[in-house]
Amino acid sequence: MHPKLTCCVASATIHAMHALQFVQEFATFTGQDYASLRVIDRALAERGLRAKAKGKRLPDVTLGEGVMFLLAVLANTQPTRAAEAALELAQSYCFSAPRHRNRKSLAMLTRMTGLPVTEWSGPKMRPPPRISASLINVVATLCRPRPGGRWAELSVQRDGPAFLAFGQADSDNHGELRFDNPNKVREPKSLIETRTAMPDLLRWIGENTVDEAPDWPSKRRD
Repeated sequence: MHPKLTCCVASATIHAMHALQFVQEFATFTGQDYASLRVIDRALAERGLRAKAKGKRLPDVTLGEGVMFLLAVLANTQPTRAAEAALELAQSYCFSAPRHRNRKSLAMLTRMTGLPVTEWSGPKMRPPPRISASLINVVATLCRPRPGGRWAELSVQRDGPAFLAFGQADSDNHGELRFDNPNKVREPKSLIETRTAMPDLLRWIGENTVDEAPDWPSKRRD
């Protein structure tokens, strides 16, 4: 079975937390090792992907920071390098294959997130349409509570792409799309490790962070 990150206990109170609280609660809900998660959190802070304390004030974790932390956990191969892995994953985009099923899934995802689809054109070819937002923005949007019973499940292959499954509760209306970094060359692997964040964990992140849109990678990339 693939490792799955899911909340063990339902969140009874919706509230924002500072980073230390957030990491502790994340560890409790998912059963992950707290010490390793703290290393990941510090790596994100040092990379400028999570706000540090200002004097004695510990800022609440924003929605973008919560999603970036999740991406770091899913993409992590070494905790100290998790920030770079998360940043690369955050900049992934969804390119729709020309098959009807993928185009239909892309259209449904844009309806759920409110993010538009754009066409990429180049001097020699016209790639398939893509959703005009990076993975971190799409996931952050899906974490926000909205009516309609929508759900999303995020899977990340080790050193590979991300796959987002999504749909509406009590409905057969669902789809899955691949998000990949166009600047990353993937080496074929005989053994693929996949980590998955279940829908309840995405909801938990949305409920326990400040609803502030991510400002990466556009403002913080090198």
